[in-house]
Amino acid sequence: MNTLRTTAICIPAFTLSCLFSACGQPATNAPAEKMKPCFQCGGAGTTNCTTASCVSGQMDCPAACIKLRKGKWEKRPNRPDPNETMQSITVGGKGFWVSSHHEGVYYVLDANRQLVMQDCPTCHGATRVQCKTCAGTGIIKCPICDGKKQVPASWSAFDNPKMKDRPSRFKLKGDREIIGRKVAVMGSRTRIRTETGDTDVDSADIISEERQPARK
Repeated sequence: MNTLRTTAICIPAFTLSCLFSACGQPATNAPAEKMKPCFQCGGAGTTNCTTASCVSGQMDCPAACIKLRKGKWEKRPNRPDPNETMQSITVGGKGFWVSSHHEGVYYVLDANRQLVMQDCPTCHGATRVQCKTCAGTGIIKCPICDGKKQVPASWSAFDNPKMKDRPSRFKLKGDREIIGRKVAVMGSRTRIRTETGDTDVDSADIISEERQPARK
């Protein structure tokens, strides 16, 4: 009679777990992308406040008070001060000329529909308030590197994932690729603006134009 022999095979527990886990997936071993100093902040991690009216941490008062840097100011005839300028404003549907000597106030109409000057309750005549974006410091965390001081080497001011409107990726015949923006089509040629300058390609060579993912 033939005797069936069985052989026990010992498989370590960690090997069994690998058979049924992610470690059984092929390893990519993709090298990490090289980094470089952030082109936006120069590697500082911070940058000047991006609020348009912010100066040294102070922004324009959001109230409708009179500001010499807003609106059109002009000299008017027969004014006692030759340095005075005036601005035409509309209050309650009526037009008035107001003086540059009264910066930081705002105007209302009283019960008799006469123009009345009042102190601005928001800035108290300063015409500026603390900037909400930078909390009065004039400095914010760099929006490109998020304060990390470095960005991937492939990022640039011309194209990076933090942009709202990134240039397109053009795939061309011959396994060529161009990152840029289409600026003109001249007959059978297409002009694409790249980071290093404009380049003309045969329109027939363009296989596809892919819009790159951008910041929402």
